[in-house]
Amino acid sequence: MWLPVDTIKLILLSLHMTMQVAENNELTRAKINIFTNEYVPYGRPTPIVITMEELPVKYSITIHLSTSSYLLAFFEVGKVANKMQPKFLKTLSISNQLSLLGIKARRKIMYDKGYFAKIIAIFWSANDKVITLQGQLPSQPWVHKVMEIVEVKVNLPTHCTPQIVILKGSDPQSPIKIAVNRRFIIRVLFLETCNFTIRASFRWHLTDAAELKHFSKYFTDNPWLIIRRYSLRFQTKHEIWRNLLVFHVEGNFNGFSFASRCYLKLAMGQVQAVIEGGESRRAAHNEILWINGSLSRDYSKKYEVKQFSTYNWKL
Repeated sequence: MWLPVDTIKLILLSLHMTMQVAENNELTRAKINIFTNEYVPYGRPTPIVITMEELPVKYSITIHLSTSSYLLAFFEVGKVANKMQPKFLKTLSISNQLSLLGIKARRKIMYDKGYFAKIIAIFWSANDKVITLQGQLPSQPWVHKVMEIVEVKVNLPTHCTPQIVILKGSDPQSPIKIAVNRRFIIRVLFLETCNFTIRASFRWHLTDAAELKHFSKYFTDNPWLIIRRYSLRFQTKHEIWRNLLVFHVEGNFNGFSFASRCYLKLAMGQVQAVIEGGESRRAAHNEILWINGSLSRDYSKKYEVKQFSTYNWKL
């Protein structure tokens, strides 16, 4: 099939403009990098640095930083209504900032003047071998994501240390989906017992996606936790964290500490608008008509609690 010359020119112009947009977007100009030491300690704080040559101004960039079992950071930077942590600081020397934090750059630093954000991470799994950074422009979905991968090795103590994992929901890329109006059980499995019969108390902390805000805590003498219905209704500070929660469980045995994380994606119940008396009513033009919508339901809440704070009516 032959195309008219004008059509071909239009297609080529469109392709050229698309390529220019892709090359000129704020995500590309940011030149996001990640720096950390090759060896990171087990169970102790260690710094990780994200750098940008330019900060976005017109749009927001979403950054997702994780391993196979640990969400280190999930935030937006740029044009955001509510500023999120970590905060990017301007510096004339990124190499100096890395040196102050004790981070040895394993590759050439492409720009020394720019912006940096510090993250304090605590690794609890020897299986965390790769840190993956993903950046994207949510407002421009046609722009390809940027991705950077850094290999790390978790330095285990010289003595044998117990290690645990939560059976479901340990991958931050695939959080376990939980209905807020259903009961469920979280179970811990010991990957390494060091030939001990371990009897320990477990401390469970429920937090937001960044593990900054603590919503509730539990204590058990068994490696499992029963979550009651309707007990996970918590409001997160930022929209991108909506319905995303983290359970952090830790324990101690013979002076050895161990911990793991579980990532939950909550599914809220449906809402139903109900007008008492049915969908149609007969009334005289001079009759006072009462319409009652109090039977309307939010199935994410218990029946006996207040269902809605306001009701909107349209005639």
